[in-house]
Amino acid sequence: MADLISECAWCNKVKTPAGWKGETQALRALGVDNSATSRTQNRTHGICPACAAMLKMQWYSLGLIPAAPACN
Repeated sequence: MADLISECAWCNKVKTPAGWKGETQALRALGVDNSATSRTQNRTHGICPACAAMLKMQWYSLGLIPAAPACN
């Protein structure tokens, strides 16, 4: 079974060993064919650090999550 390719469900960046990259650049770096068929195979969705931070800020501003406790 081929390795799964992690794709951010919000911005569609793809996770590579060097970080999250645009789809075309990432697939090239991973050595994956960028054909229409391969774009849907072996994909899993997650969230990249940039989108996670953005969502956390939005949720905090809407009162959906409490503020993080201060570190001592």
